[in-house]
Amino acid sequence: MEMKRLYHGTYGCIKKPDLQHSRLNIDFGPGFYLTEDEKMAAKWACNKKRSFVNYYDVDMSDLKVCDLGLTKEWLHFIIECRGDYEVQLDYKSYDVIKGPVADDKMFRTISDYEDGYITAQEAIQLLNAGGFSTQYCFRTDKAINKLKFCKVREIKEQEKQRTLEETKQDRQKMEALVKKFKEDRKPKFRR
Repeated sequence: MEMKRLYHGTYGCIKKPDLQHSRLNIDFGPGFYLTEDEKMAAKWACNKKRSFVNYYDVDMSDLKVCDLGLTKEWLHFIIECRGDYEVQLDYKSYDVIKGPVADDKMFRTISDYEDGYITAQEAIQLLNAGGFSTQYCFRTDKAINKLKFCKVREIKEQEKQRTLEETKQDRQKMEALVKKFKEDRKPKFRR
């Protein structure tokens, strides 16, 4: 048995997750999103009027998992799923897709890659330096039915404000990292 504790941040208590309430143009396409990182789940929830972290245990042993890691394949999959592109990765046979969270601090770098300003290797190098959390997209009923609801915790206003401030600081650090990277890439002209 391969038990994991996963978290989902949102506007309320979700004892029975489903696939019907998923957005379409999101990191790994439609599904129920969870993370191993409780702080990341709180970040997902803190833009809601009321914010909650739901706790789940899951036995992953008989689920088919696509583990992307921080790779060029992951980068392309994110861009394809978030945009109106045809998705190239054959993901339909997987119950769960696992990989880095493409959060606010990553968007600029992903956008710079998509627009051709940096290479995939440079984007991955920058994203790795910025740090990331891992997310799981539960895509099938089989996967959803394996989730065992444990508890829910409301995020109080003080924690919510602290989390929002940390998110802002993380984004600023990443922007500074990207700016320095771009400055270091500029050719130095001599007179």
